[in-house]
Amino acid sequence: MRPISFVLVGPGAVGLTLAGAWVAAGHHCVGVYGRKPSRVARARRLLSISARHSAGRVSVEDFRLLLIAVPDGSLAEVAQSWAPRVSWKGKIALHTSGALPASLLAPLRQRGASIGCMHPLTSLPVPVKGPDAFRGISFGLEGDRIACALASQLAHQVGGQVVWLREGEKSLYHLSACLASGYLLALLALAAEALEKHVGLRRREARGALLALASSTLLNARRLGIEKALTGPLVRGDRITLRRHLHALRSKSVDLRRLHAILARKTLEMSKKSGKLGERDIQYIRLLLGERAHGEVLSIAFAGSDQHQDAGGKVIHAAPNTTSLITSKSISQGTGRTSYRGLVKVYPGCHGAKSTVRCDALILSDEARSDTYPYMEIDEEDVTIGHEATVSKVGSEQLFYLMSRGMSEAEAAAMIVNGFIEPIVKELPMEYAVEMNRLIQLQMEGAVG
Repeated sequence: MRPISFVLVGPGAVGLTLAGAWVAAGHHCVGVYGRKPSRVARARRLLSISARHSAGRVSVEDFRLLLIAVPDGSLAEVAQSWAPRVSWKGKIALHTSGALPASLLAPLRQRGASIGCMHPLTSLPVPVKGPDAFRGISFGLEGDRIACALASQLAHQVGGQVVWLREGEKSLYHLSACLASGYLLALLALAAEALEKHVGLRRREARGALLALASSTLLNARRLGIEKALTGPLVRGDRITLRRHLHALRSKSVDLRRLHAILARKTLEMSKKSGKLGERDIQYIRLLLGERAHGEVLSIAFAGSDQHQDAGGKVIHAAPNTTSLITSKSISQGTGRTSYRGLVKVYPGCHGAKSTVRCDALILSDEARSDTYPYMEIDEEDVTIGHEATVSKVGSEQLFYLMSRGMSEAEAAAMIVNGFIEPIVKELPMEYAVEMNRLIQLQMEGAVG
């Protein structure tokens, strides 16, 4: 590859490191521009800017490539300001943003430049010197064909490799990079905080221990592959340790419990693909983590005269593909009043959750009353939630029909009530079901009127 002359706009960590690698590969930096004079002066010194260009003025013939390595919010402004400065025919402009498209450099393209994006997939909090700064590093490329062809050559020349991107893919590409970089450090900080607060380690001690652990994990992943480098109780199918982990999380923040569930489910998925766990272990751990769990709430409320029975249930879906059923039966007699007050909550990320709430009320007198107060807090789109409520009253025709078959009024009313609560009673053990029916008969004496 023949040496090229280029101008750097934005002598921060990324721009200065990339420009330095190009200079080490035999290319020439003929100008540096930035808002902070001290950084510009330092970059000119490190990049060996010749005395001819020390004044900072660049002519049309001086460069072929403009490298823009500024914060994302300044990218469009820089493109607008550089558009009228030189003739752009035959020149190339590259920016280093991982999230924003090459089309932000459209003002330069309109004047004849070929534009593109060249994003180094690496972490650079400070500038790095030397020709090996990008060895083994991937560069995300997107934009015009000519610009991307040059960017690909430059990437390979400094020891990197390329990933070809389309404009619509860049946001998710950059998010993935953040998950593996900055958010990885946030995860380490969260783990260190747990050691500080609940184990008693000092911050430096906790972070040092976890950084050493993370370093060995990443080294094993690079050497063996991610799936083969997996370790821990999930991979071993260690049920006792997993139960102890979940027990320790009970008193901790909801966010920490949710984060653990998400990461544990992904680890389980990877362990399944690698063949390290049997199907029985996988099914057990899924239940332990909450995925595909099922919960039911059954309630019966009986309000006599001058009574107000306030009953209900609460179900929280904290894992994907979970199901729940709330069944509430209430009976009001005399001047009694019953109320159902319940909550169904679905946390973000709990896709596939299904919940059904059924509230049935039976009124035995004109003065009796029944109310329903359902609360739904749904923070996930892919869910199925249903609520239904019915209110019925024991009529004189029903009583007349049963009494014409030889029953007393109290026995007829008790039969109607027993039929009403039968779906719940049948779920009870035999001894409890018998006792429930006896209590209903006692309550029903003189209940109709």
